Amino acid sequence: MNGLEVAASMDYLFLLLLILCFVLSSFLVFFLFLYLQYSTHHRGMTIDEYVELVSDHVGQRWKKDSVEFLKKNIGFEISAKFTIQRNGSISHIELTKTSGNEAIDTVVVGSIQKTAPLPSFPKTYPHDSLVVEMTFQNS
Repeated sequence: MNGLEVAASMDYLFLLLLILCFVLSSFLVFFLFLYLQYSTHHRGMTIDEYVELVSDHVGQRWKKDSVEFLKKNIGFEISAKFTIQRNGSISHIELTKTSGNEAIDTVVVGSIQKTAPLPSFPKTYPHDSLVVEMTFQNS
């Protein structure tokens, strides 16, 4: 290898290292952003704001999972009740109103399960669990 080839290969390695550092720092910034956005301990969030955050999480997942049903313009309304534990886990999912279509009902339950773990409760919330009821509809 002559000096020119060594210099070119060093430049190439430096460029790869620079790209790797950029990618890693981008991931770090992204995860820091997510942590700060969803960490209720650092936001002084009220329980109502927390329930709204949960509703947004589940709603986004529901829209993603139910695309096929929403495209078909099938009218339905489903209500589901579930329990959130302080650590963000979800349990006791119960459909309090079904659509009459088992496939759509199953997607709702699956969407709720897939959102776990949710952010932990605000520090000011004194209980270990919270029961939430949501309605999913397509009219």
